[in-house]
Amino acid sequence: MIQLVCRSESGRPAQEGADTRFVLEKAATGPKRDTTGRGDITELEVAVALMRSGRRVLRPISAGLRYDLVIDEGDGTFARVQCKTGRLRSGVISFRLAMCDARRPSGVPYHGEIEAFGVHCPELGRSYLVPMADLGPLRNLACLRLAPARNGQRRRIRSAAEYEIGRRPDSGVLSPS
Repeated sequence: MIQLVCRSESGRPAQEGADTRFVLEKAATGPKRDTTGRGDITELEVAVALMRSGRRVLRPISAGLRYDLVIDEGDGTFARVQCKTGRLRSGVISFRLAMCDARRPSGVPYHGEIEAFGVHCPELGRSYLVPMADLGPLRNLACLRLAPARNGQRRRIRSAAEYEIGRRPDSGVLSPS
């Protein structure tokens, strides 16, 4: 952002009534978040992890779709995957289940439009494949736990190890887990 600043002859900010000149200078702002770049890296990390695990991965030509990747299950079925960047906090990887923007601050969920979320956690360098069926009615945020809950809770907990790509031998996204 460019702003107009009034400075004195010495270059210091001008005081009222002093001989002044006007200078255009760039305002100090914090680093700009590159969400598009971060999303592109997440998408590539998930695709590479899926391919390393032996999956056939397809990428749509259009970027305007509600999914980022398609997994060819090999039996004539396909699974649409939306990639999300997971954030690690207190032993939990969290990721958003809806696309939010200024026009839709409460978000637009992906229910019925994808079969799974591909989640990449940059802090760990690991990727996860989470089927929509395992998320149930959740609409805003989902979490994957790295360690058991300290209070011993086991119900309604999703362990990250169960969804890590390449660690879990499974027959496909669409098959029941």
